[in-house]
Amino acid sequence: MLLFGLAVAAAAQPGIENSKKPFANFEVEVVTLTHRGLEPQRIVRKPGAFRLVLRNFLDGKSTQFEIVDVSGAKKKEVEDNKEKARQVQELLELSPGSYTLRLRTQPNVQMQIVIDPNQK
Repeated sequence: MLLFGLAVAAAAQPGIENSKKPFANFEVEVVTLTHRGLEPQRIVRKPGAFRLVLRNFLDGKSTQFEIVDVSGAKKKEVEDNKEKARQVQELLELSPGSYTLRLRTQPNVQMQIVIDPNQK
């Protein structure tokens, strides 16, 4: 799902550029955690900053997500706070390549994010 929204600054992480553009518009990718897993199963997008919105529709406490590259190196950790909201937003700018977004406690619950420099 592709939407537009306001950006939030991201913390500096290896492989992720730190963007501090609080009033600029960025494309938004929405990923939802349900009893069936993460939906959608794959996102393919062009290079550049985007906002990742993680929605958690499971009952329970906070959920920890992580983004890893093909070598398994962790690029970003994200935790939702179920007491405050059912979703969390992160501004990301990943280098071209393939990444896996997964639950930290259940790595088999995952989806793929592909940054394709040929994507328009």
